[in-house]
Amino acid sequence: MKKSLLPLIMFTSFTLLGFATNNEVRITNAESISNVELENTNQFKYMNVGDTLTTYTGKGVKIAVIDTGINASHEDFYDSEGNCIISNKSAYFSSSDSSTTKSPHTMNFGTTNGKNDVSSYEDLLNGHGTHVASMISSQINGVGSVGIAPDAELIFIKCANEKGVFPSRNWINGAIEYAIEVGADIINLSIQSYVVSNIKYGSSTSEKGYTDAPSAYASSIKKAWDNGIIIVSAAGNYNTEYASYPANNDNVICVGALADGSFNSKAAYSNYGNGGTKADANGNQVACGDIDLVAPGGGYGANAKSNNSYSNSSWGGTSFASPLVAGAIALYKEAHPDARKESIINALYDSCYDLENSNYFGNGRIDVQKFINTDYTLTNAINAIDDFEKSFSSIRENPTDLSNIENAYNYASLVYDNLSKEDQGKVTNYDYLDSGFF
Repeated sequence: MKKSLLPLIMFTSFTLLGFATNNEVRITNAESISNVELENTNQFKYMNVGDTLTTYTGKGVKIAVIDTGINASHEDFYDSEGNCIISNKSAYFSSSDSSTTKSPHTMNFGTTNGKNDVSSYEDLLNGHGTHVASMISSQINGVGSVGIAPDAELIFIKCANEKGVFPSRNWINGAIEYAIEVGADIINLSIQSYVVSNIKYGSSTSEKGYTDAPSAYASSIKKAWDNGIIIVSAAGNYNTEYASYPANNDNVICVGALADGSFNSKAAYSNYGNGGTKADANGNQVACGDIDLVAPGGGYGANAKSNNSYSNSSWGGTSFASPLVAGAIALYKEAHPDARKESIINALYDSCYDLENSNYFGNGRIDVQKFINTDYTLTNAINAIDDFEKSFSSIRENPTDLSNIENAYNYASLVYDNLSKEDQGKVTNYDYLDSGFF
């Protein structure tokens, strides 16, 4: 029987969360990837990854994963030469830290053929953080699976105590601010918190709600955004329209989940909504969620039971959809290093495959290949306007056919409109576009 990763832990405000045009998946270093690894990338089929990883693997991009812990000795976090790929910028909070602590501890991981004592990062809650990290960073090393961005720098920040519980909001805020300090480009937060109490899904209940859930992390999130960081968060696992946080905070990408093995069905547990409010049991109006997009809710990846154990896609949750989107953004940043965060997010949403139900799917299902090819950068805007100007030469050949000019104008306008305001001010040939089609 299929099981979903329902919220498994609670503390002051958080629980864990636990189309393709070409279904063929091709991965870089094809000569070294094992059949086992290739077979264990089934989630990529539902994201239209195609051959993207033959060109882009997230190299040079830093992803901070804030979660329960990580099995840092797991074989799939070691590259083919035996090097631990978890960043030495990683950090952790300890059970000896007070609830007011905001600065995590750091510890260097083993490098060449060495495995340091990593007990401080131990993943004590069903391997949740390990599996989340694996969705991004599983290596091409002959075992296990392959992450969506295996060459991105994985900065893991453990925020759970020895019971696998997040005991303090300060730890989460501190982790976000630490990620800013070490230069993260992307943050993944597979956690959930609600205003409403006792939301039920199956045998699971969200327990206590918190009226300040929307504001608890808003300041740290805004600070990350202002520092150019894109935050991705899981929508929640209660099949509810009520908003969960931080996924529904401003400046956060809210990711819902597809059902296992489906291109167009919502996972039964996945939260939904497209904004507005809804009355709670006491008649109070409470914010509804606002799904931005969906991704597969599960995938084959490492777990924490042993150094060579894995979980398959039957372990599902929006927790695992979120890092797939975070990793895809890393691929985009590698492909378009000059793209600003606003343009990246516009490209992500515009490239989604529309599933025609924004309440369940937001902008639609992530389409990695289309996303990478949606170039909303300053350079492309200038080039597109130049192409628009040059397209007028086609009139000489066929004075009655204006389609080339119209298409060039529409494309140049699309790229320009999706730039950040800062980049729009740098488009030196905008006056030509501003003059219009005729």
